[in-house]
Amino acid sequence: MKKIIVFFVCVLLSACSYTTNIKSSIDEVFSIDSESIRYRRNNYTDYVDFYLPSDIQEYSSDKLSNIFTYNDSKIIMDINIPAILNTEYYPYRNISDEGFFDNNKLVYHKEGSYLDIEENAHNYFFNIYEYHKQYLLYFVSGELVFYGYCDESDLLQTCSKILLIAKSSQVKDSDIIANYSTKDVIDYEKKHINPFEKIMPVNGVINDFLVDDYKYETNE
Repeated sequence: MKKIIVFFVCVLLSACSYTTNIKSSIDEVFSIDSESIRYRRNNYTDYVDFYLPSDIQEYSSDKLSNIFTYNDSKIIMDINIPAILNTEYYPYRNISDEGFFDNNKLVYHKEGSYLDIEENAHNYFFNIYEYHKQYLLYFVSGELVFYGYCDESDLLQTCSKILLIAKSSQVKDSDIIANYSTKDVIDYEKKHINPFEKIMPVNGVINDFLVDDYKYETNE
């Protein structure tokens, strides 16, 4: 009996240590706030230019959203139109969480700032949600929103890729402000999560990350 108890205690301590190490490693990915990444941009769109590493492939894109693949992971990059307009017209407002992910699945949260390639500072928050060793990554800044979906084996690298793309990006804020009205923003927010339908099973694992109200809306 004592041996069994010792065994389970060891397993528990190992699991706790592993979780702590993962969180510490993710902290390290996001800790280099004072240095901008010096990569020449190699992708140009109507509203954002950015650097895409050679080990990431573009799955699909439109003028406001890009979907990338990295190994078996998926990354969505959206332009954060509401935040850009808020910065222009309501500069006192902070970036916020839309609240459609289930906080019971939240395993990591970080807030901070980073410098882009032009040395401009951007505030962000970053959440990780876990379900059966599959992870949903949610990164929000004042200009961009990223959603990542990966297995545990790709977690650190996918986090790193999201930060790399964000820091290399230049969003054309003035064009966004000129071309998007309040109605456009409302329509955009309603469709904000739609790219998940292309790369993740709507009736499968991804729905387990969403709060009940949003599950209902997406399945209408």
